Amino acid sequence: NGKWEAYVKGWIEPRRLGEHTKSVASLTIGRGGTIYSGSLDCTVRVWSGGNEIRTLEGHTDWVHCLAVGPAGTVYSGSYDGSIRVWSGED
Repeated sequence: NGKWEAYVKGWIEPRRLGEHTKSVASLTIGRGGTIYSGSLDCTVRVWSGGNEIRTLEGHTDWVHCLAVGPAGTVYSGSYDGSIRVWSGED
């Protein structure tokens, strides 16, 4: 289909997360097993139960690092020189 696909290996069987349009460069896991992936497509995607639940857009270059704070706040770093802070309402 022309899209890059992200793969996450689970405890029992691999799951394919395939919504990024370019390579995944960063990955972190938050509370409750929520997965956050950062990509060369300049987005952060949020996954729960193998389904994409949210796309965080705003970076203008690829997302190379991610972190989740204790309150669930997501921090993303990009080669555009910015660090973005995403709350549950973003």
